[in-house]
Amino acid sequence: MKSSSANQYNKLTTNSKSSFKSIFNEFYKPLCLFGFRFCSSHEFIVEDCVQEVLFKCWNEGWHSQKISNLKSYLYTAVKNRIFTELRRHKLEDNYSSSLDPEQEFSQSFENVMIEEEVKLQLLESVNQLPDQCRKIFNLLIQGASYNDVAEALDISVNTVKSQRKRAIDILKDKINDGELLFLLI
Repeated sequence: MKSSSANQYNKLTTNSKSSFKSIFNEFYKPLCLFGFRFCSSHEFIVEDCVQEVLFKCWNEGWHSQKISNLKSYLYTAVKNRIFTELRRHKLEDNYSSSLDPEQEFSQSFENVMIEEEVKLQLLESVNQLPDQCRKIFNLLIQGASYNDVAEALDISVNTVKSQRKRAIDILKDKINDGELLFLLI
């Protein structure tokens, strides 16, 4: 056995705080640098994994691990622990990101269904308006101004305004919820 290996083995078998501190100080930084190769964007994950591996080995007793080469064991354990954490984080990210689009799709689908139902009900109600009222209302819905509608139908602007108000009042009565009408207009 090499002298550094023998020295490490002696530190392992004593299982004291001083031996843990000595091993921790010797391996913590090199293990973190090693871990950053696998996970450079999440420094906290690497540091947590290194600390967990070192603490677990000391807490459960170095001797119970049957470690023949401490350095090799620690590097392998840290690599495996980092990969486990990365998989767990990836699964959490996938799960949380998969919920949001699904919920958004569900909500948007419901909104589209409600909107289509309201539009259909509105269209049926608009078609039941008196002729002059319906013509004015349709032109206004298409984006024409009061002046444009008045010119196109050869009527006054006040007639356009009063017919618009009349159309809205009739539609409010015909549509179950008057607020939905204003969302579409």
